[in-house]
Amino acid sequence: MSEPWKDEPGRTSHGRRGPLLNTDPGVSAIVDNALALNASFAAALGCRTHEDHGVAAIDAECPGHRRAIVVAPCLDTAEAVAGLRSFFSPKGAWVLEDPFGSFDGESAGLVRADTTVLFRYDPRPGEVLDPGLTLRRVDDRTDLEIAERIVAEGFEQPELAAAPPGSLYPRTILDDSAVSILLAVVAGEPAATVMSYHDGRSTGLYWGATLHTMRRRGLCGGLIKALMNEHPHTPTLGSSGAMSQSRFREFGYRELGPSTWWLWPGDG
Repeated sequence: MSEPWKDEPGRTSHGRRGPLLNTDPGVSAIVDNALALNASFAAALGCRTHEDHGVAAIDAECPGHRRAIVVAPCLDTAEAVAGLRSFFSPKGAWVLEDPFGSFDGESAGLVRADTTVLFRYDPRPGEVLDPGLTLRRVDDRTDLEIAERIVAEGFEQPELAAAPPGSLYPRTILDDSAVSILLAVVAGEPAATVMSYHDGRSTGLYWGATLHTMRRRGLCGGLIKALMNEHPHTPTLGSSGAMSQSRFREFGYRELGPSTWWLWPGDG
């Protein structure tokens, strides 16, 4: 069976032929989960949010939480970006994810930063997955800081590594029962981490990262299985870069299509 995003020729918001439009209905579940996650972090961090012209954003003025997402195919990219530039603090960089393939970021001065692939897993009745590793649930400030450092190294984000602890994972995020953060432990030391957010209808996977020296051991894959077990009756959703896409396919995730990440590098 062909994928909708591979069949439908898309057009940019200015009418020119652009990226293939991703029409898979599963994309809406990914957007809904991301919006619920943003609301949780906004409450934990006490920061601002924005939603207008088909985009939604969060700005905590710190690394990790200066991001936006297209929530519906944009009708006017220029107006959407103008609204985001007004919302975000003026000099800092921010990123925007477009899971629909309809956002003409280049015309508005954004830089194409990355392309990931969106995945969805629909659980099988009675299925219990074996993580195959030693794991530890994050439930205090110390482990939150450890998870944050692993994300900073795994995603090669020096700004996050240099930021004060709690810039990605504030202590109060653990007050939200929808949040689950796990660590994979090797020889007594944390080596990988993945976070999930359960919005009642789906489980979204976020910030899966492994220390450079511990890669190629299936650690994030084991953590993903453990998080899938926590909510066995709802689908699990993920967005993956090239390095881990094969893992999602191996687990039986269905590919929904590409998601484009745009960067606004800042105003000077």
